[in-house]
Amino acid sequence: MYGINPHTYLHGWKLTLRVLLYRLKISLSSFLLRVVMRRLLGRLALRGFIPILMGPLYAIWNAWIAARVMHQAHLVAYGPPRINALMEKLNELPLAQRQLIVQGIGELMMRNRHPHPNLVLLLSQLLATLPNKPQSVDIDWPETLSQYANLEQQERAEVLESLTQAVILSGPFKGAKRDFLREVHAHCQTPLHEQSVIVYQQRWLSGKEVSVSLTPCEAAD
Repeated sequence: MYGINPHTYLHGWKLTLRVLLYRLKISLSSFLLRVVMRRLLGRLALRGFIPILMGPLYAIWNAWIAARVMHQAHLVAYGPPRINALMEKLNELPLAQRQLIVQGIGELMMRNRHPHPNLVLLLSQLLATLPNKPQSVDIDWPETLSQYANLEQQERAEVLESLTQAVILSGPFKGAKRDFLREVHAHCQTPLHEQSVIVYQQRWLSGKEVSVSLTPCEAAD
């Protein structure tokens, strides 16, 4: 996607293992459930309780999966209007800063190991503002981090806010996304208020926060 491979940090054997586990997750979860229940209930009780308990347990499992799917659908549906509002701010930034933000979004896509639709849309619109409107980008993350560290205070704040918005657009603030933002803030020698980012995202998805000009800290106050 725009020259960015989301599986860059995922070795071949790990990718194969993930595919196999995805294919086997239903039968594997059923097998593990039976093993656990056998340990807890014993062989005699197993025959009578398994048919009774399997239905409710599978219902809970399916409800959890459905909730995750609905959350992602909610995130994708709310994304485009927010991206349009964010682009109004990004269009005002100097070319050098926009290029650094492009690098950050590309790295975030690779860290996520998934080209989230919101990030793809944001990246496409941001690339359209660059000279010659490039259709691909080469990510040089070590060099980009060094450039982040050399930014002036106001420039750092604008880049950090833009990358925070990108993280918020790409899913729950945890795992690779959280590590990415920690690394960027560390190189910019700027504290990261993680709880504020979580609150900011929750307020946005609930319709309480529509502005993209505030930092997460301000939004959480």
